[in-house]
Amino acid sequence: MGHATINSGAFRGKLAALRDYGLVSGRGESLEITPIGRRIAIPETEAERRAALQEAFTKTVFGAVYEESVKGSPISIESIGRRAVNRLGVAPGSHGSFGEVFTRSASAAGLAETTGDGKITLFAKPYAGATGADPSGSTAGTPIATPAAAQLPSAGLKISTPVLDQRSPFPDGEVALIVTTNRPLSAKDFASIGVVVGEIERLVAGLTRRDDCA
Repeated sequence: MGHATINSGAFRGKLAALRDYGLVSGRGESLEITPIGRRIAIPETEAERRAALQEAFTKTVFGAVYEESVKGSPISIESIGRRAVNRLGVAPGSHGSFGEVFTRSASAAGLAETTGDGKITLFAKPYAGATGADPSGSTAGTPIATPAAAQLPSAGLKISTPVLDQRSPFPDGEVALIVTTNRPLSAKDFASIGVVVGEIERLVAGLTRRDDCA
């Protein structure tokens, strides 16, 4: 992912984002691409990849906003952010960021297109065909890209309380990292969390080894 070390906050932030979309699983040194991640990374057809991108998108917090939003007509990106504040508990100060991230992710998944005037048009239903046909006739040229960390719900947005609840199981229990806050987390916050996660993973590895020895 373009980083020299797996211990950097930037790398861990991207890894957390991939987990949010369900593209990777596992802990510590043992990670693997999930079935949906494989369909995106190594698809048999472009239609399969597009369908997998849409599935990953709709399984995140963005899915609820997509389902209840108007399809086929331009809507304000700002209004999407306001809806997230009212319905999902997104911090008011992050409503603009939420709308922008939602827009990039929906476009990357082939579920929307932007008009360049602060509005987005959502397609009526996910594209699931295998013929390469366009669901709305207006998506030619829409980029199809694996969602990057900047497009994911973990990229600095306060989605709910707690804003972070990560649990790392080992044979006799689990180690939990829970963060609650009344403000959005900054990039520096996530970098610090990445360091803590690294220490937790080492702790869990040690606890697992002791259980194996027992």
